Amino acid sequence: MQAMLKAKSLWSAIQWTLPPDTSDQDACRKEEKTMAALVLSLGDAELMHVQNPATSAEVLRSCRRCMRGRGL
Repeated sequence: MQAMLKAKSLWSAIQWTLPPDTSDQDACRKEEKTMAALVLSLGDAELMHVQNPATSAEVLRSCRRCMRGRGL
């Protein structure tokens, strides 16, 4: 996933720990694109573990926990 996000110049959005300032439209757009790219790359099993994330970083953390639980 990291490589895919870096290729699309979206990896920096993952490094934000808080949702972007809503007045910063570029940051909001980047966060939305990052969230969409992550969610669209998930399979059904992973998608079940990602519910109502506030940021794309939360999506990635949920995926990592899911994969660790399965020994991947």
